[in-house]
Amino acid sequence: MTPDSLGGVFAVPPLARKPGTTRAIDFEQNSRIVRSIAKGGVTRLIYGGNAFLYHLTLAEYERSSKCWLPEIEGHGA
Repeated sequence: MTPDSLGGVFAVPPLARKPGTTRAIDFEQNSRIVRSIAKGGVTRLIYGGNAFLYHLTLAEYERSSKCWLPEIEGHGA
């Protein structure tokens, strides 16, 4: 990575969650958000760093890293 590679736009999309008491991550809606951003030409996303991770359950982290991130790779992730 070089300083030149950091130029441009980095989207910081919201993390969609389902309504209800568990507020589970809505992976389908998050994928739609990523595809919409990528369709607009933005190819780099940042999902909130440590603050983002502090609000994930272990199961959400596992599903995010093993299932959802590989699914959206190439769509702006």
